[in-house]
Amino acid sequence: MSGQTAFGYYDVDAKLVSYWFMGAMSLDEIEEYSDNPLNVIVDSAKPMLAGNCLLDEFKSVEFRHDNNVKWAVMYLSDSTVCYSFKSIVIMKKRML
Repeated sequence: MSGQTAFGYYDVDAKLVSYWFMGAMSLDEIEEYSDNPLNVIVDSAKPMLAGNCLLDEFKSVEFRHDNNVKWAVMYLSDSTVCYSFKSIVIMKKRML
């Protein structure tokens, strides 16, 4: 698997996506990484933050191309949205 994975969360106050990069990950690995609550993910990502951008920029093909990103993963309060060059995958937790 080539490329890397970009993770981001929306900062409501700044109205920007804060993002960081990790090695290439499959959807299964992304799902496992995403098992933590959003506040834990955000706190643990702070030392790795690479920058901020607008939401449309983070979702764009140009962002993925410029940063050699296979998956751009956006954390929202109730779901995780994964963008690739070909697909958009929305992950929601099952209510058991």
